Amino acid sequence: MADNKQPCAAWNCEATASYDKPLCYPHWLEWDARGLRECAQCHGFFNDHGFVLADVWNPGKGMELMCNTCGAYATNTPAATAYKNDNLPRSPIAHADITLTDRYVYILTLEDASLYVGQTTNLYIRMQEHSDGATEATRGKFPRLVYYETYLGGQFEVNDREQELTLRASDGVGQGRIRVMVEKFRENLRLLDLQA
Repeated sequence: MADNKQPCAAWNCEATASYDKPLCYPHWLEWDARGLRECAQCHGFFNDHGFVLADVWNPGKGMELMCNTCGAYATNTPAATAYKNDNLPRSPIAHADITLTDRYVYILTLEDASLYVGQTTNLYIRMQEHSDGATEATRGKFPRLVYYETYLGGQFEVNDREQELTLRASDGVGQGRIRVMVEKFRENLRLLDLQA
């Protein structure tokens, strides 16, 4: 379908989006960080502030995640009807599927032998930013990428892993463990035939 302009699919957002990119950039970042979820009924995107998403049984489809309003109409139970709004049910928002991006937790060595731990959704661009001095913590310290891990989605898991490695990088014993981890990582890379 054409990339026609339409409102952002996030609840109460007036920014412009399109069929192919249904969320404005700030809401896409929130969704990619697992801060927004999509209602199976209206296909709008909601966060947990003011909108309680509930699993609703849909015959033929099984359990579906719906916003509180669509869930109220779908279940038609006394408890759910408290969420009903006179303006609903909403018309479904048409949009292309969007998928979570890979995330990377990475480690850099710096000129002063210290370690820097970070995360990104685009390792190539992030390394270019470090090389260009866009990150104050690594500016002028000749950062070199020595290790990375890949995650699909799961922002909380990635945050936990980044924090764990950052804590390790802050003391001598932890730095030693990271250096062993980097060496094991490099062993596998040596198997690559870069001429192929």
